[in-house]
Amino acid sequence: MQTRKLASKLSEKVIPWPWMLLIFLAVFAVFFFAIRSGEQDLQTARQQQKESGEALILANDELNSLRAEISQVGSSSYIENAARNNYGYLKPGELRFEIANPENLKGYTYEELQIRVSELLQ
Repeated sequence: MQTRKLASKLSEKVIPWPWMLLIFLAVFAVFFFAIRSGEQDLQTARQQQKESGEALILANDELNSLRAEISQVGSSSYIENAARNNYGYLKPGELRFEIANPENLKGYTYEELQIRVSELLQ
């Protein structure tokens, strides 16, 4: 008997609409912020993926460049070029010019520089 009374009292209870609205808004807010946080994480992951892809492209370019250089190492032209550029070696009879003040050459065209060099050699 008491169980029936308790059941009927519970079924008769109606939650007022302001409370229902408040509960609905609270649930909505929780889900909204959870979804928003997930979207931000997704954006961050996409940005990291983009940056990683760009870094991979740069690394592949460098790898290809190094492979090309490795294939040339040991050839006579590579050794000659390295000796000239890195160690200052010259072939017999060659002259080397080092420009002490390169800022003084600004404003000259290639032809004007050729004339200057020919004047120095005379």
